[in-house]
Amino acid sequence: GGTFAQPIKLDYCHNCGDGINTPEAYEKLILDCLHGDATNFAHWDEVALSWSFVDAISQNWEENKTLSPNYEAGSMGPKAADDLLAKDGFHWWPL
Repeated sequence: GGTFAQPIKLDYCHNCGDGINTPEAYEKLILDCLHGDATNFAHWDEVALSWSFVDAISQNWEENKTLSPNYEAGSMGPKAADDLLAKDGFHWWPL
């Protein structure tokens, strides 16, 4: 057998649920805080480790002033990107 599509009727009403009290995005997070549930929060050790990773990259960029190939916004990217693939016989697929 194949796959068959059947039309169905949708009933959508944007403001039909206005009377329903749905929680806002941060209400659950605040409630989690009040209950001591840190599941959705990063521990300071995670944050510090992330910044040490970013700081190492930033420091390397400062110490090794290599020029990044810039390109015009809305263009297909820098020529260096084409050259990088072309040296191995590849190319970017046009969009």
